[in-house]
Amino acid sequence: TGMPIHIIRLSRYKPPRIPDGKVLTPEESRSFERVMSKWRAKGYDYDELYAQLFSYKASGFLIGCSTFFHTEKEINEARATGIQVPHAYCLLELANVGGEDLVKMRNPNGNAGWKGDWSRYSNKWTYDLKQEVGLDKEDSGVFWMSWGDFCKLFAEVCICRLLPEHLEARQGGWLPSVFGCGQAIEVEV
Repeated sequence: TGMPIHIIRLSRYKPPRIPDGKVLTPEESRSFERVMSKWRAKGYDYDELYAQLFSYKASGFLIGCSTFFHTEKEINEARATGIQVPHAYCLLELANVGGEDLVKMRNPNGNAGWKGDWSRYSNKWTYDLKQEVGLDKEDSGVFWMSWGDFCKLFAEVCICRLLPEHLEARQGGWLPSVFGCGQAIEVEV
């Protein structure tokens, strides 16, 4: 489409791990250490990602994120927190609230559902913090969650690097028309 989209897969930020209860042989240990070394060299850092997303939001870019899991166990665990799976959400804001990095999200269906820390009725909210972020003025689809919970529950972040004042779209292809070959029309929006 020609749209400047940047997709970040959060699974890349999770270090490789040894399956629970698995005892590695010496050869498997060396192999696993090589895998870990390669992963570390790529420099995936959640704090750096938070700063990058903060910068994208400050620039006015739209950010969407999605949830999807591969096993029934993972799906059920995510749904138990109130997060819909598979589903897309809008990332509205990133802020440090009460000394913790938080993410403000919106479920486009209009129902927040999130039940974890920093959810609408979480005991982490004080009256002053609620006033600071305007929590009580938001619609029911808006919720906050910690950056750590976001990284555990969301699989992908999609940044649309288009600004309303710089909107441009391109589409390749052939459209038959009444104009002769080599002629074109100009469309202004």
